[in-house]
Amino acid sequence: MFSAIAPRYDLTNTVISAGLHRRWKRETVRLLAPPPGARVLDVCCGTGDLARLLAGAVGAHGLVIGVDFAAP
Repeated sequence: MFSAIAPRYDLTNTVISAGLHRRWKRETVRLLAPPPGARVLDVCCGTGDLARLLAGAVGAHGLVIGVDFAAP
């Protein structure tokens, strides 16, 4: 199912959530509070937008790996 909508998933998510998904993801990163240099695995990462936010939190010495089974 997600493979079929992957090319437009971010836009669809923005429309359906009225843009709130961005706030939810920022709040997730805040609550997780990964320290600089942390290693994070994002399973079922979708388009990787949360993984990118996490990468910003862990910084240049951290590592974020995102994996997903769906593909466009």
